[in-house]
Formats: sequence, C-alpha cells, structure tokens
Amino acid sequence: MFWKWIYWLVDEDQIEHTKQVTRLMQGLSEDPHHHILEGQQKPTIEQTAWVVAHVLDHMKKGGSYRHLIYDRFGHGPESYVTIFFAGGLNLSNLCPVKEEYDNGM
Repeated sequence: MFWKWIYWLVDEDQIEHTKQVTRLMQGLSEDPHHHILEGQQKPTIEQTAWVVAHVLDHMKKGGSYRHLIYDRFGHGPESYVTIFFAGGLNLSNLCPVKEEYDNGM
C-alpha cells in the first residue's frame, strides 16, 4: 500500500530517468572513472607517481587550481574543464595553504 502511494508522487519522467541511470550504472566497468580516459590505457605506475608527487608539492607550497594544472602538471587551458570535472578543483581546494602545511596541518 505504501509503495502505491509513493508511486503517485513520482511522475513518469522521473521513473524513466531512474531507469536510464540504472542502465548506465550497470554498464560501467569496475573503475567508475573509466570514461575519463576515453579508451586510452590507464596510466603507468610512474605516471601515477608523477601526479602524486606534484599534488604533494602543491600541498607543501600552495597555489591555485590553475597553478596546479598549468604550472605543476604542465597542461594548457584546454585541460581546465576535463580536470575540473574529474575533481581537480576539489582536490586543489583540499590542499592546505602553505602556512597551514608549515604549521603541521
């Protein structure tokens, strides 16, 4: 009885959207971020280590999101949106500013 009441609150568009999202989720591989690579092979261990080293450097020395992707990673403006949607801005914002890092944060 409860589910019939809930069904009346949800319109057909919401139900169809939920079905589409469910189908998309079922089609994902074990790596939920595989779409970022657009068919390319995953990075090597050395490439991953390089990124980690630059993120750590960003944490120690501080800087903006643009500083991270342009100066530390060496990418141009074309990389801004791709890295942004992968969580780059959130990662950059999680890095403490230099003073906080120096004080043991």
